[in-house]
Amino acid sequence: EMVPLLPTQPMALTSGIVFGAAKGTAVVLAANVTAATLAFFAARGAGRALAEKVVAEETGDDEAGSFRSQWRDLQTELASAGPARQTALIALFRITPHPFSASNYLFGLTKIRASPYVAGTTAGIAPWATLYACVGASDRALLDGGEAVDEVFADLGALIASDVQIGEEALSAVAAAALLLFVARRLYAMMSVEE
Repeated sequence: EMVPLLPTQPMALTSGIVFGAAKGTAVVLAANVTAATLAFFAARGAGRALAEKVVAEETGDDEAGSFRSQWRDLQTELASAGPARQTALIALFRITPHPFSASNYLFGLTKIRASPYVAGTTAGIAPWATLYACVGASDRALLDGGEAVDEVFADLGALIASDVQIGEEALSAVAAAALLLFVARRLYAMMSVEE
């Protein structure tokens, strides 16, 4: 997603309709990673001023808990992390719903290397690419079976909403487990220092 505010979900669904689930996933993943990487490098080069403008427009105000304040926290974490941790942080960031095109440019404005960015982006958007391509492929099966288009889109909306909810719940569980592990390690480290 290089073009800000241009929804790509319809294109991802169409990829599933046209190519089927497996090939559609590959097409969506390749297109998203390519666009994200181009935006990343554009923000590092001649497109830096445009990248800063896109980021300002898409990230909103600077209230506590806003995307911009969450981004600052992630940026601090990325700056002190090694490549493997950067890859993991980027993947987790990509799995969660954020302004995708703005984040492509934001990551380009950081000092992280391209390899953790591309690997983390690929890992983080793979579930979304798979979801949209599979939904598109199932819609093709419905259309081939003679289903009415309005019924297909109603089913599509319900399926996406339920899958997004499941994804958010799973992500919350993973985040809670990670937080628990982090706290347990800190407590263990503190107890070791006191002894």
